[in-house]
Amino acid sequence: MQRKPYSFGHPSVDTIVDRYLSGCNYASQNNVSGVHPHVGAHVRNLNRQYSEALNELDAEKKRGMELEKVRRDSRNQHWWEKPTEELGLQELELLKAAMDEIKEIIAEHPANEFWTSWGLISGTFKFQ
Repeated sequence: MQRKPYSFGHPSVDTIVDRYLSGCNYASQNNVSGVHPHVGAHVRNLNRQYSEALNELDAEKKRGMELEKVRRDSRNQHWWEKPTEELGLQELELLKAAMDEIKEIIAEHPANEFWTSWGLISGTFKFQ
C-alpha cells in the first residue's frame, strides 16, 4: 500500500508539500473549474461581478472625495455662508457691517412700493 495523502492518487505528495510550503491552498488556485464546469463558470461570473462592484465603489469614493473638496473650497471662498457659530470675531464684524449697509440700501430703495402694493407693509420700510 502506497502512502498517498489522497486515495485517488492526485495531487501528488510533491504538489501538496509545495502548496503547504508556499502557503497557498487548493481553492485559491482558481482550480474550481476542475470540479464541475458550470460551477467554475458561475464562480468566474461572480468574481467578475465582484470586481465590477469594487471598481464602481472606488469610482464613487473618488467622486465623493472630489465633491467634498469642492464643497470645502466653496465654503472657504464664501465665508459668509458658514453657520455663524463657525465665524470668527473679524468675520462676524464684517458680516454685521455688510448687513447694516444692506439695511440702509433697502430703507432708501423705491422697492418699498412693491411691498406696499401687496399690502405687506404700510408706509416706508423700517428696520428695528
